[in-house]
Amino acid sequence: MAQFSSPGTVAWSPGGSRFAIEEAEARGTSSFEIFDRDGSTASSPVEAGQFAWLSGTSYVVANLDQPTSADWWVGTCRAFIGRLGSDSLEPIGPVNSAVGVCDGLVASPTGAVAVTLPWDGTLASQPQFVVMVGGVRSGPFDGLPSAWSRDGTELAVFHPTSLSRELDHQATPSGWLEVVRPTGETIVSAHSVHTSIFSQVAFSPVEVAFSPDGSRLAFRDDTYVATKGEQIGVVEVRTGALAWVPTFGPFTWASGDELLFADLRSDKSGNPKTNPEIHSWSANTKRVDTYASGEVVTASGQGAVIVGVAGAVTWSDWSTGHSGTWTFDGDLGCAWSPATGLALACAIQDSAWSPDRRAVVLVRSYDVWYEMAFVARF
Repeated sequence: MAQFSSPGTVAWSPGGSRFAIEEAEARGTSSFEIFDRDGSTASSPVEAGQFAWLSGTSYVVANLDQPTSADWWVGTCRAFIGRLGSDSLEPIGPVNSAVGVCDGLVASPTGAVAVTLPWDGTLASQPQFVVMVGGVRSGPFDGLPSAWSRDGTELAVFHPTSLSRELDHQATPSGWLEVVRPTGETIVSAHSVHTSIFSQVAFSPVEVAFSPDGSRLAFRDDTYVATKGEQIGVVEVRTGALAWVPTFGPFTWASGDELLFADLRSDKSGNPKTNPEIHSWSANTKRVDTYASGEVVTASGQGAVIVGVAGAVTWSDWSTGHSGTWTFDGDLGCAWSPATGLALACAIQDSAWSPDRRAVVLVRSYDVWYEMAFVARF
């Protein structure tokens, strides 16, 4: 469909008529290319560090003010509202006020956006966020938002309780998990869980995902990392019951009770596996089974499953009974290290799927910098 230089986030508009793809640029800057569902260009690029749709024609972006330091990442991040067909951005609140100041955006498939407010990274001052629906804000509420359910009625939030090793000059927070409504009302809390919050809110894709029906939430769990290593934790949203998948890897929900994940663990000699596998975990039986060979997996949650290895992708859709294979040069869904030329991680964001789950934006990597994005329809 289109070629990009190191693309990042994929964001579909509510209703699925359009999507935006982040194109990373020099010195930490980025812009978002906006396309119609058929892959045609919908508007000129939007310069933004972060992007979230409010509707099919309006969106929120977060940008850094002009830095006051030689370090390009130093500055104040502010949120603005933009609209298709207009090159201007509308500040959220007075320009010199703290109303539009933010640390990040977490988009719902239905158009609600959780805006993380500035946090100093200490336990003396807990993080907070507000929720925007259209141009209306509610909150602030406590916690760091991470992911929405598909219907926009549930939001995963993490609460820091400890700080660990230094990372990029900042302490890495860990803490417990909560699921809340857009009004901030608690649905379920998991105080016994201890997880690396940085992984849940800062990486792409984030390591947390609701099941298609919103009844379960899978997340990276570090509660027993000292004895068992990191695992995939699963919390029942209605009861608060916890379960664990006894390993960890990039995961996706194939259905309301089946989780698929890539087993990328090293062999006994510490070398990457020569034949990586995709495994399935049943929320009903708690059993882990081999699903397919592959190193990256994504699923619609409504029947379509895509499994990728270097240079090839296989797909199947039990809702139609169709299946097939795509071959190409490069890898699917991989982030690359410019220093080494090697893949840092291979995972496909859940947000890459359209709201109706019948289309997905995939990115194939040719080398460190140049990548091709295309739309697959089911």
